Amino acid sequence: MEQKRAKRGSFQARILNLFRDNPDKKFTFHEIADELAATAGSTSGTLSVLCKNGSIQKTNDHPAKYSYTIDIEANSSEVKLDNESVQESITDQERPNLALVNILNKLKKELEELEERQVKLKSAIEVLEAQLNLEKNNIDT
Repeated sequence: MEQKRAKRGSFQARILNLFRDNPDKKFTFHEIADELAATAGSTSGTLSVLCKNGSIQKTNDHPAKYSYTIDIEANSSEVKLDNESVQESITDQERPNLALVNILNKLKKELEELEERQVKLKSAIEVLEAQLNLEKNNIDT
């Protein structure tokens, strides 16, 4: 008995639907595979394709996490995804909302980076203040 293959792109659509259903959540590789009951190989390959085409983004965290991105500059009036014979589209009316989600995600990432820099700067200031106090003590003695 021949095994039936899923339509090309249907697993991509399943992953994108997972992100669309959870727009604020970042998933690890294993969470995606578990959630979709998929093999490690198919999940890995599909995530690579989706990262390359800009549909999702990968963080540098350990373990890496994936999140949904939306192309603000999309030229097409519709983006169609094949979800096992179900066609879903993002229309021009929905695109502004999706663009706002993308902007919000980018701002959140920038805020996280700024908070990390703030912590590093506070630490550097503390070190410099300690060195200054040591020098003042040396001058006074």
